[in-house]
Amino acid sequence: MKKIHLLSFAFLFILSAFAQQVPNGNFEAWSYNPSSFSYEPTGWKTANFGQYGDSAVRRYKPAHGGNYACGFQTSFVLNTFALPGVLSTTFPISVQPKNLVGYIKGNLALDDTAILIIEFSKDTNVIGDGLYYLTQSQNNYIKFVVPISFYGMGNPDSCTITVFSGGTSIDDTLTSFAIDDLSFEYPVNVNSIFNNAKKLNLYPNPANSFISIASSEDYHSVLVYNDMGQQVATFGNIETISIEDWNKGLYFLQIKDQNNQVIETASFLKQ
Repeated sequence: MKKIHLLSFAFLFILSAFAQQVPNGNFEAWSYNPSSFSYEPTGWKTANFGQYGDSAVRRYKPAHGGNYACGFQTSFVLNTFALPGVLSTTFPISVQPKNLVGYIKGNLALDDTAILIIEFSKDTNVIGDGLYYLTQSQNNYIKFVVPISFYGMGNPDSCTITVFSGGTSIDDTLTSFAIDDLSFEYPVNVNSIFNNAKKLNLYPNPANSFISIASSEDYHSVLVYNDMGQQVATFGNIETISIEDWNKGLYFLQIKDQNNQVIETASFLKQ
């Protein structure tokens, strides 16, 4: 048998891919934007209707976690009450999260609604999205979950999140809400696949047509998962796997003993 070789670069790539999160999703970092006359969460943009940093979109306390949340406050502009401002961010991402989760609280006047829209794009085309809206006031932070649907067009290259308030009320003076601690949930945990097991050598890696398994252990079965954590193949004690007809992308591989215990793990890239 060939010796085990730790594919450290591949493992680090996997960890970084699954660690992709919403930039400044905890709203701890803020910076002044002179064009909107307001402070904005770093990495986010606002469309404020107010003139000062404490109007429309603003730093808010108390936070769900840390020092700040992002608050949306009705402001008095041009002799009328304006709905809270619009907050948005666009950032690169190369994986498919399962959910967006976060925390929200606040008062909504009459028929006002707090709305969050998330879209994933690839080459400027939308390939996945999710929607959340709050229609009832909440005195304390509640957790919300936004399921994300993808349209089977591969992994995205960017994500846009937009938060705003909508409604037809003529009296929006009470509308004030805050969001905090936005983060992605993924369908699989890297640790659950690697399971603190020894690292297995696969070659060639990246590969086009086949992957060979080089293990010093006696193994009973081979399991392969895609980058969504879905099991795509199961084999017995096999040393070479044909992947010529597989989709391009990142795959995880486990080998198990006769007691169904994971003994070695690895990853490979199908080109």
